[in-house]
Amino acid sequence: MTPKTAGIRAITGAGQPERVIVVGAGLAGVAAARALHDRGYQVMILEGRDRVGGRCLTVDGIDYGAHWIHGTEGNPITNLAHRLGITTYFVGGDSTYLGGWENIVLFGPSQERLNDERKLRSILLADRFKDELDALRTQMTRERKPDLSFRQAINAVISNKTLDLFDMRSLDWHFTGATRDEWGESADQVSFLYGDAGYEVFGYGDSVLECGYQPLVERLAQGLDIRLNETVARIEHTDPLNIAVLTQTARFVADRVIVTVPLGVLKTGCIEFEPQLPLRKLAAIERIGWGNLVKIFLRFDRPFWPTEEYAFGYMCRELEMYPTDIINLYKSHAVPVLAMLIGGQPSRSVETWSKEHVTEWAMSVIRDVFGEDVPKPILVVRTRWGQDHFAHGAYSYLCVGATTDDIDALAEPVGTHLFFAGDATQRQHWGCTHGALVSGMREAARISGDSSILPSRHFTENRRWREMTQRANRFLNYRGKILSTVELAERIRVLRSCQIFSTIPDSEKEALASMFTESVYQDGDIICRAAEEGDQMFVIREGEVEILISENPKRSVRMQTGAVFGEYGLFMAGRRTATVVARGALRVLTLDYYRFRSFLLAFPEAALALLTITVQRLSEIQSGNELRATSPRSST
Repeated sequence: MTPKTAGIRAITGAGQPERVIVVGAGLAGVAAARALHDRGYQVMILEGRDRVGGRCLTVDGIDYGAHWIHGTEGNPITNLAHRLGITTYFVGGDSTYLGGWENIVLFGPSQERLNDERKLRSILLADRFKDELDALRTQMTRERKPDLSFRQAINAVISNKTLDLFDMRSLDWHFTGATRDEWGESADQVSFLYGDAGYEVFGYGDSVLECGYQPLVERLAQGLDIRLNETVARIEHTDPLNIAVLTQTARFVADRVIVTVPLGVLKTGCIEFEPQLPLRKLAAIERIGWGNLVKIFLRFDRPFWPTEEYAFGYMCRELEMYPTDIINLYKSHAVPVLAMLIGGQPSRSVETWSKEHVTEWAMSVIRDVFGEDVPKPILVVRTRWGQDHFAHGAYSYLCVGATTDDIDALAEPVGTHLFFAGDATQRQHWGCTHGALVSGMREAARISGDSSILPSRHFTENRRWREMTQRANRFLNYRGKILSTVELAERIRVLRSCQIFSTIPDSEKEALASMFTESVYQDGDIICRAAEEGDQMFVIREGEVEILISENPKRSVRMQTGAVFGEYGLFMAGRRTATVVARGALRVLTLDYYRFRSFLLAFPEAALALLTITVQRLSEIQSGNELRATSPRSST
């Protein structure tokens, strides 16, 4: 986030304030202009619209564009709102608009409200497949395989699975929400390997602005020189000390120019650059995806729905042309409005429908959830960002073939005179308002050399890591409820006897014990074979196994209760190096590598203990020491 270009003084050699033109009065442009203006630069914003805000548009208190603060604590938008005296309202959730799994109400294929048991089944089913997707991504990255679309990855993990209608509809709902309605594009376009690579999230829970996003931008813009209705057509930067910006009506000259128009505008080529932008930047503009999202608002005389519920999940029909959720704005804004969102290609179709078609389509969704006797709305509003020639869509995403390197390339200045900002230029937070805000501040800091402009870095989590730990927490809670106290205590006792786990606190052993599943074998049964791919580790709960070393058929090792085997595969990809056979009746606890990794990330003390033991074992092997049958060592 730290600017790479050397700072430029606000005062020119002639003693005049340095002139900066900002193209675009959206959040990124206004943020950059505000910071530079306050440091003595002569700043002018050129905006093609007749208002400020860009894709921040608020009408009668309702946000037609940007709406949520995703991740409230530490988010620069939250901090800016508080500084400007704008109240925020916490709605829950985590980097989505759903308000959190604990609060959302789901309606199933038969238009019934799911009870807690079926709702949990839906969530845990999706969690299981998301775990498999993470494991697939790890494998592809390790083996340096080419990127897939998210749809191709989904098909890979659900192939050969037996799923009923409820399960299929559940997975469709979860994955459609995570791609089409999250990134504004269908799953067959979103990159599987890089779609959220390195994406940082802020403190748990989302919020909305009480007065909306556009008033926030307007307050930030107060006192700035903003020229509305000035559509930029050409930027001439042949002379880096005398850049010309041509609009449809005038020619403006500056020392520096910051381009903050949406990526969708850059993709159309409607702004001509002379000379042409560097090929690396042009390639980034081409590769980075530009999604679309339609919002449909239905206003009623009064609420007829449960006003305490914030989001209603819609699984009633196949979602190819239907929204995934209905949002209750009465809870957050005290207005009798229900909102629907739909992204990707379906959104571009919805933008072309007649108002009557939109109304009937939206009301069919409302009736599926709330019954046939719902009243008619007094107003229906549909957004059309895809047809807005100042936007051509909603926000950026990483499509197949793009990586975060493209985001960096788009953010790179051209020399010391032409700069770029906007949500598609922020490597850690693309596609969001806080990404746009920070990108504008970043370019102001780059030009001025004043790093104090940049917001303080909040210790953030990687989005993938947070989602993984949340899935692990849900699984732990679920398993903890179905295991009896006696069974859990017995498993903890077994783990205490394991050298690997003996040093970690019992509270962590309890979490780990609940993640295992149990398998039973008879004398002579093979637990795993040499040369087969390993995907889980084992703890002997009761009984004995013999490990047959593949490199030396005459050599074997006996392991008993408390012994751990198969854990090397957690760190070293490859195939089993030994065959393990049950010697007598055997009970083992098994844990797949992905869930074990999740546990180790959540409990680093256990990870350190495992690493210490593993290093000791490898050291013994390298020094030529024989494996001792009495110690719980691994050869698989």
